Amino acid sequence: ENAFNIDVSSSGESLDFNIKGSLTPKNESESALDLQVNLTKFDLAALPKIVPSEVYGGSGILSGKIDIDGTTSKPELNGSLNFNQAKIGLVANGSTYAIDNQKINIKPDQIAFNKFTIADSAGQKLVVDGNINHQNFNNLKANLTVKANNFEIANLKADANQGYYGKLLADLDIDISGKLDAPKIKANIDIAEETALT
Repeated sequence: ENAFNIDVSSSGESLDFNIKGSLTPKNESESALDLQVNLTKFDLAALPKIVPSEVYGGSGILSGKIDIDGTTSKPELNGSLNFNQAKIGLVANGSTYAIDNQKINIKPDQIAFNKFTIADSAGQKLVVDGNINHQNFNNLKANLTVKANNFEIANLKADANQGYYGKLLADLDIDISGKLDAPKIKANIDIAEETALT
């Protein structure tokens, strides 16, 4: 078989990855895949430069390994993405969240969160559990829960010009199911007494 060997890599201050493997043509429009993607690091400090309207601060590392098999029309992904000592500051709500030693597992028909935990500035935790099922990343269906106690939803300064400012804390108990383009959401949200929003 006439396989094309692939070896692509990039090593820099913010991004270090390589893609190795082969691409084997099956016919004029489709090829078999046998690739290994190794993301040694993506430095999240680069996020504010990439999406400045969304993220005002970032630190820590995103890494992962993903095997890509199947074909170009139906790729099958197996692997994981790992967050290590990550912090991300969001423009929309003024809050900074920490994601440390957390993993998202990727399977050919599923993205699994496995109690993926995000901490706010006070160390209060929001836990995302469950999975998103898919067919080659189409027809995405969720089976997720989001739970938190006294979690920081917003922490905006007056000069952010968002129409409101202050700190919003809440208890969350949310179920998300069905197709992602029209999900069924069952939510219990209790605003905490410490909230001071203007």
